[in-house]
Amino acid sequence: MDLSDLALRVVLLFFPGVIAALMTDALVNHRERTPFAFGTRAVVLGLLSYLSLAALRAGVNMAGRSVVPPMAPLPELIFFRALTDERVRLEWVEIALAVLAASGISLIVSAGINHKWLHRTARRFGVSRRSGELDTWSLLFNSDEIGWLNVRDISRDLVYEGWVDAFSDSAAAPEVLLREVAVYRNSSGELLYRTPRAYLKFRPDDVVIEYPPTDEGQNAERAKRAGQAGATASGK
Repeated sequence: MDLSDLALRVVLLFFPGVIAALMTDALVNHRERTPFAFGTRAVVLGLLSYLSLAALRAGVNMAGRSVVPPMAPLPELIFFRALTDERVRLEWVEIALAVLAASGISLIVSAGINHKWLHRTARRFGVSRRSGELDTWSLLFNSDEIGWLNVRDISRDLVYEGWVDAFSDSAAAPEVLLREVAVYRNSSGELLYRTPRAYLKFRPDDVVIEYPPTDEGQNAERAKRAGQAGATASGK
């Protein structure tokens, strides 16, 4: 078997890992990956997909032996032999099942990364104090406490107060979409106007973002005032 045939064989065998790596990259906010990092992730996820199929096969065969009459055992996976023996034919059904397994694994891995399972466990046991976020911007906006927000635009002497609807992935391009927004003069506190939505794109040096209050009563009162203001504006 020449090099081109071997490369095609490896690509087909690790196709489930490539699918899983692409899904993970689409679901997780991350820094730009090198081709080597992507390839390594694809290989690891591909191996995990076939190992999960092997574990499932072993479990089903073990359970099948305990029933009456015993079930016929599931066929052996050919993946591991196909890597080293060119005479072993590729099983397309096995590759398709591995793609399904890889898709499930990618969802679990993405959930673990997005919810910082590893970092939360490490912080709980005092192993590490790292948050796992890309930067402080992501740490702030991915916090469970984020909700009501004050954005002080120092350069324009304005304060935007409202609920966070959406935000950019990182501080490289800071953008925030607020709803039920009240706009004040920063220097005097004068209410200038209210608007249902406000899209803000700014330079980090010109803006101060204040965390929402921890008192739920304050949040409820602000939401009530915003709702009353919206009803009054609709009546007009």
